[in-house]
Amino acid sequence: MQRRPGARIMFMAALVAAALLVLPAQAFAEKTIGLSSGTFKFEVAAGDTATGTVYVTNDGDENISVLLYVSDQNIDAKGTATYATPDRTDFAALTKPATWTSLRYSGGGRTLGNIPYVELTPGERRAVRFTISPRAVRARR
Repeated sequence: MQRRPGARIMFMAALVAAALLVLPAQAFAEKTIGLSSGTFKFEVAAGDTATGTVYVTNDGDENISVLLYVSDQNIDAKGTATYATPDRTDFAALTKPATWTSLRYSGGGRTLGNIPYVELTPGERRAVRFTISPRAVRARR
């Protein structure tokens, strides 16, 4: 099935912007993270762009490393939400919101494998900006 280039694309992209790298912790050490929002809803036509910002905060009392990545939200028949990162070997992945999203953040960062992460000191807050640019995808023949 071929999509019309101007068709409205409604999607719910969950910006799962944080997962802690688990490091050995001292007794009573607290590692907590705060997100300004973890879910965003946009209606964006193919070829258009939407932007947003999520703020990641270290609410704990130790330094933490926060992985930054995007996943798609899937809702089953019972209304249960699950989150899936794109499978690069699946051609259909190009039709999913997570593949249309790019992240930008200040203050430098590192990578774990190919996943970027930032290090935050206690109380530090970091803005992670994202851009969503849906592509028109043609059906394979």
